[in-house]
Amino acid sequence: MGNAVTNWDYDTLPAYIEMGYWRGLYDSTTYEKMHDNLCPQEYESIEFRNMRTDPLSKPCKEVLDRFDELTDLINIYDIYGKCYMGPS
Repeated sequence: MGNAVTNWDYDTLPAYIEMGYWRGLYDSTTYEKMHDNLCPQEYESIEFRNMRTDPLSKPCKEVLDRFDELTDLINIYDIYGKCYMGPS
């Protein structure tokens, strides 16, 4: 087993937010907005939240949606690998 998740609070999105930023996958403005609004902490254990009764705050939802747009097509398991997609 490789890259196993051992703690949902740290090994999932919060880790991806940090890894992605420090490897230049998205911009500083988005990173700063996430931390200014405490989004990584708010997102912790999201798998166990009922998003209908306990949704993310509006600022976090907006910045996490932006994060998703910026990182959607990235292969997180091989960020330095060759891109076989077209030049678009």
